[in-house]
Amino acid sequence: MISVYSQDAVCIVKFLSTCWQVVERQSKKVFHSEAFFEISKDTLCRLLRMERLSVHEIDVFRACLHWAERRASLLNLALTPANKRQVGCRITV
Repeated sequence: MISVYSQDAVCIVKFLSTCWQVVERQSKKVFHSEAFFEISKDTLCRLLRMERLSVHEIDVFRACLHWAERRASLLNLALTPANKRQVGCRITV
């Protein structure tokens, strides 16, 4: 017998998968939206690890730079390159 919790978990996993598929297809809108600057560091890192995005790399770079500037400002950090790197995420290829 499948419990209600495991059914809920399956629904949540399917929902999140659908959300990430939409982000993949609509990534240009994601990176250009005001809501992008409200995402968490973990979400940003996951977004940057996606295999496919439908946006130019320069747009991703600019959006991430702006995200880091906003995050540093919220933490009352000077907008230095080191502080922007500190608040951002490291992605290794």
